Amino acid sequence: MNSMKRIALALLSIVAALSLVTNAKALTCYGLTDTKHLLIFDSATPGTVTDQTIMGLGAFDLVGVAMRTTTQTVGAANPGVGSLWALGNDGTNFKLFIISPNTTPITATATAISGNLTSMAPAIGGVGIGGWGFAFNPALDRFQAVGVFYNYQLDPNLLTSTRGPNVFTVDPVNGVNMNPAFSGAAFTTASFGGTSTFYIADTGVHRLAHSANITAGGTITSDGALNYNAALNGGQSNGLAIDQGLALFAPSTKNLYSLNLSTGVATSPVAIAGNPTLRSLVIQPASFPPVLSVTVKISGKKKITTTKTSLKIKGTAACEAGITLVQYKIGKGKFKNANGTTSWSFKAKFKPGLNKITVVATGGNAVQSSPATIKVKVTP
Repeated sequence: MNSMKRIALALLSIVAALSLVTNAKALTCYGLTDTKHLLIFDSATPGTVTDQTIMGLGAFDLVGVAMRTTTQTVGAANPGVGSLWALGNDGTNFKLFIISPNTTPITATATAISGNLTSMAPAIGGVGIGGWGFAFNPALDRFQAVGVFYNYQLDPNLLTSTRGPNVFTVDPVNGVNMNPAFSGAAFTTASFGGTSTFYIADTGVHRLAHSANITAGGTITSDGALNYNAALNGGQSNGLAIDQGLALFAPSTKNLYSLNLSTGVATSPVAIAGNPTLRSLVIQPASFPPVLSVTVKISGKKKITTTKTSLKIKGTAACEAGITLVQYKIGKGKFKNANGTTSWSFKAKFKPGLNKITVVATGGNAVQSSPATIKVKVTP
């Protein structure tokens, strides 16, 4: 084999390897446009989309789409995990729809699954279709619909809606309560019974905001400025999606942004094929229900030599569903509970010689972390 062929093969191998790395965390996304189209694309390659016209809506337009990722019932409810739901409005009434993508023909079918949601009509306060946020709360197996200050919880099992306490954001200039422009809504990933945080892209002030308990209403706390080009934002149609730390934002600048949930910073814009204006955005999890990872870390050195027979060991643990328990054992002994959860510590007593300490954490979803270890050698 000549050198040019060897170089060519080497380059092909590198490209293939990079492709695998690039797409390792790529997930399927669904975007709802202002023109009643469903776009299906890979989160890593939004420049390639499958565009499906949504059929069967009649006089209804759609507020947003959301995916049911967990269920409170034993086994998958019908339609259960993985089903794509939408909230529709005909100017007066609200209904829940199931959206079913098709391959032949390339259209999506909308099927009304509920009657008119009476608690939501006619008390919509003149809120336009684009002024609502619609998202699924995996911790409660409920959908949440928010508009201006309106706050509704929708039960997919009973197909009912319940109005909750009003919600507000705080004006970053004068500090007074104001009605947010709900232009994108999403919950962080959780297993049923866990903990999930509600986020909105408030395009009234171009800021990201969150609530730890949206069902209780009240103030939605600002996280920071959404640093996309606000001058190009022509309205309240925006998509926001979150899945296990991956947060994507699609303002009406017709780009897809990576979003930092702590700061609100939107970066790495990539054009979505066809330059659509998205009203809503969904990330499909890699598994149903989503399996949330749990991590535990020990602070400091992992190999210690000392003359002391006891030391304080500390560290951290993390999971989107929260941490319920951190345990440790020395050698082949039994596991004991550490003090604390996300930040934990314990005082360990050692025997002369080599002592191996194993630490594990349990998440709010009952998933246990891989063990973290530290070795302590006690010398005379």
